[in-house]
Amino acid sequence: MGSGAGKLAGKNDKQLLAIFNEGDKDKSGTVDSVELITMLEELEVGDEASRQTLLEDYLAANDDDGQLDFKEFKVFVKYCIEKAKKPNTKVPVKSTMKDADAARKAKAEERAKEKAASAARMAAENRERKKMLAAVKGSDCKGLSPEVEAARKQKAEQSKADAAQYAADEKERTKQMKANNAAQGSRSEMKLSDETIADRKKAADQSAADQVQYQKDEKERTKQLNANNAAQGSRSEMKLADDTLAARKDKADQSVADAEQYQKDEKERTRQLNANNAAQGSRSEMKLSDDTLADRKGKADQSVADQEQYLKDEKERTKQLNANNAAQGARSDMKLSDDIQDARKDKAEQSAADAEAHAQWEKDRAKDVKKIATQTASRTDDGDGCATAQSPRGGA
Repeated sequence: MGSGAGKLAGKNDKQLLAIFNEGDKDKSGTVDSVELITMLEELEVGDEASRQTLLEDYLAANDDDGQLDFKEFKVFVKYCIEKAKKPNTKVPVKSTMKDADAARKAKAEERAKEKAASAARMAAENRERKKMLAAVKGSDCKGLSPEVEAARKQKAEQSKADAAQYAADEKERTKQMKANNAAQGSRSEMKLSDETIADRKKAADQSAADQVQYQKDEKERTKQLNANNAAQGSRSEMKLADDTLAARKDKADQSVADAEQYQKDEKERTRQLNANNAAQGSRSEMKLSDDTLADRKGKADQSVADQEQYLKDEKERTKQLNANNAAQGARSDMKLSDDIQDARKDKAEQSAADAEAHAQWEKDRAKDVKKIATQTASRTDDGDGCATAQSPRGGA
């Protein structure tokens, strides 16, 4: 094990930065006392006892949080080198105060910038939130659902809890800072400059003021949220916007158009099927296999079953729609216009009538398919001898 400054002597800033980055195991941008001890050991600085004493003396004199960034690390290296030059003489720690204070001041300025940026973001968020609340309060929209109200209430409670936790943390940090300052002031070998003490006191006061303002803002947001919820619940009726009514009317018209197009497509498919069946029936030289006839009969039966299920589903949807409309009409906080109610009723009745007509049509078509299949099978059975003789498949 080496002694003195070890491998630290003669290092430039680039080399020191490489040493610092290697020692910063968690890549936080700072090194703590554990990481510093490990670095000193790897760099062969002194023995175990001297390394511990060296680090404790420096941190007690020059650092208040136990964390060194790169600038503070360079000051610490300088201190180690000066200590190595006079191993039996106590190096005045005040010789590094100027550099340490400069590093602290730079860190304080960086923290102040971060706090200002955070405050600006919070102010922008508050302004945006107020705009949103104002827009919701002035619009003609439905009352909030219980789920939304519960979510908002939960969020407000969480925000309040976060604010309380933040206040407790700030109080603890302020208490710890005051204790550190008191401990620093009691050390005979180091006296903080008046400027540093003033800066720390100013920072503590600003932190307390920021917390008070934060709590006021949180109370105001909670008050505004409660007022908005109360305004939502006090509406005795709801008038839908023209855009909403137009959108609903367009949707209803589109549904009618889709139903008409569906009927046209079904008619065209039926016509094509009848034509194909007629062509099949006229062929005396072809006998349909039992598998083909069974498959057609199975498809026809499945079509009837599907249509019956479709009719049941349509009736259930119509029933549910009527129930929903009845429930909507019974709500005191929402009254739909007579035109909308009439349109919904007409649409429901038309949908039920279309479903019944479609079901009857499907049943008739299935019967026709069965009839044609039976007739085709009968014709091919009657001409079995001739068909068999001419079959390209090479029957008996």
